Amino acid sequence: MKLTYFACFYPVENGHYVVDIPDLGCSTQGDCLSNAIEMAADAAAGWIFESLEHGESLPNASDIKDVIPDDGGFVTAILIDLNALSKNYSSKLVKKTVNIPEWANVAGEKKKINFSAALTDAIVQNLSM
Repeated sequence: MKLTYFACFYPVENGHYVVDIPDLGCSTQGDCLSNAIEMAADAAAGWIFESLEHGESLPNASDIKDVIPDDGGFVTAILIDLNALSKNYSSKLVKKTVNIPEWANVAGEKKKINFSAALTDAIVQNLSM
């Protein structure tokens, strides 16, 4: 599952950047722009996973027009790939028993669908609606 939020980047000394993600209320920094973008995605993922573990809803992303940086800053989109970043966060698995129609089971097995991943993706998608 991929989510997008907007972040404000502020250049500081020696090519470093400070990053604020207003919709999530979290901040981070990086030693160059590419590192700051990577760190912003990581910080956002940590915030998102923490919220989900506490049963909280995810905030909708603001419209880019509504994200106004302080002087000297700029705004860019941050892509958060929850599937890729989940390895860095809670890896605790919880066993759930679910019932699905037989046709869905047969079709899913035929396509070699990972049922746990598909269910996780569906839950995250529903939380971000």
